[in-house]
Amino acid sequence: MTMSPRVEERPLEPSEQRRGFFARFLAAMHESRRHQAEREIRQHQHLIDQAAAYHARCEAERRQRLTSPQNLSQSSARVGGDPSQRPVSLLLQLKAALGG
Repeated sequence: MTMSPRVEERPLEPSEQRRGFFARFLAAMHESRRHQAEREIRQHQHLIDQAAAYHARCEAERRQRLTSPQNLSQSSARVGGDPSQRPVSLLLQLKAALGG
């Protein structure tokens, strides 16, 4: 078991002397948790960086798929191609618009 170094006690400032025990205790707990969070983030920074790189790579691949010539030709074929491949609601809208 590793013992952490003992924190040196410092004299209380006048504004801290006016606060009660519970307020000082709560402030110390808050500061301790903040330091703990900073340590955890530093310890796992490599995972955070890997996740950010993964999401950026996925987004770039998605954009590439959306703008690829193959995808554009497939989407245009779907819009003006075989009527049986179009959504039924689109056919109904066209019939209603044309009065048929």
